[in-house]
Amino acid sequence: MSLSTHALREKRGLKQDQMKSIMSKPALDDNDRKTFDECETEVRNLNADIRRMELVEKAERMEHAEPVEGRGNDLSDLERRFNVGKAISEHVNGQLTGVEAEYHAERRSGRKDAVTMPVSAFLGERRALTTVAPAGGPGGNLVQTSLGPYIDRLRPTLAVEAMGATVLPGLTDNLDLPRLKASGTAGWVGEHSNATGSDPQFDKVAMAPKTVAAQYEISRRMMLQATQLDAILRGDLGYLLAQALDGAAIQGGGANQPVGILANANVQVLSLGANGAAMTVDTAADLMGLVDDANA
Repeated sequence: MSLSTHALREKRGLKQDQMKSIMSKPALDDNDRKTFDECETEVRNLNADIRRMELVEKAERMEHAEPVEGRGNDLSDLERRFNVGKAISEHVNGQLTGVEAEYHAERRSGRKDAVTMPVSAFLGERRALTTVAPAGGPGGNLVQTSLGPYIDRLRPTLAVEAMGATVLPGLTDNLDLPRLKASGTAGWVGEHSNATGSDPQFDKVAMAPKTVAAQYEISRRMMLQATQLDAILRGDLGYLLAQALDGAAIQGGGANQPVGILANANVQVLSLGANGAAMTVDTAADLMGLVDDANA
């Protein structure tokens, strides 16, 4: 849009604003009505001037447009020959020429500082740009990949400590736990008779350090580039160690492992039959009976 047309539109806008300002007053005097009428007349004159200037500009654009030889003004042909890059470059420089100028003149949108382009120039199959096409340099190279929040893997629930096991933290030396192995006996005696003596028995539960370990090897570049790696692997290693401890507390007894509950000879085990029979109400009652039999 030329500067002269732009100036006319700005002048018309100022007059319209002045008319709105007058009408916003609670009451109008004679001077306000006179000013309003003068602005209205000037706006009508400016509208006529703008229409005339637009006709002049259209004629100037048609003068610079190059006709398509042997094809008349067929818009479908103009769309096929339209070059988006050329149109943008010439529009920035302020002068459209050729097919682009002719199409813009025929399909002018009326918007300020805009150039009209055919939709087919962007939607046609020969111009398609997707994440996998063109093969020589697909649009997928422009798609950014971002990392979202860290998702942990499915893990089994740790059971031993949650069920009430006593945990002794901070140990470094060997540890012996004194234990009452057996009590004495009590008996009934007659009046003024001596009680029969008996002795309690003691032993020790010896505890010695065991080592459980897990190891990952990570390159320096991986440490520099993966910003979340340190926290992820620390959490994962901590859980692996806790899971190994949980499993050993239940059934540990192999080389270098502590003795777990099921590997302890003093723990009573209820057999469920060959290949492990199904759990029933009777089985549950038998399990509770074993606890009672052991005076627990």
